[in-house]
Amino acid sequence: MNLQKKLPGCVDHFYTLFKALPFKIADPDDYDLERAKSLINEKDAPIMAAAMTAKVGWLLSLDKHFLNEDWKGKVDFAAGTPGDFLQELVSLLKKDLPV
Repeated sequence: MNLQKKLPGCVDHFYTLFKALPFKIADPDDYDLERAKSLINEKDAPIMAAAMTAKVGWLLSLDKHFLNEDWKGKVDFAAGTPGDFLQELVSLLKKDLPV
């Protein structure tokens, strides 16, 4: 598993996360689709628009178009690789653990 190689300390958190998260499919609305087209290429716009419509906290991708800084601050969610997300999650979980 690639996750085991890249983030060996996160594997347990990964499984816990994906067992607990409610997944849903979101169809982008027309407003968000037009807005996304102004921020990213047309091919990737429906994905960004669906994230906008669903009001996600994170958009996880390995696609370089979602990982650049050009549109950050113009949407209400963070974007990063799954590894970025898991590192942030582990950091947040460590803050909540008693010392």
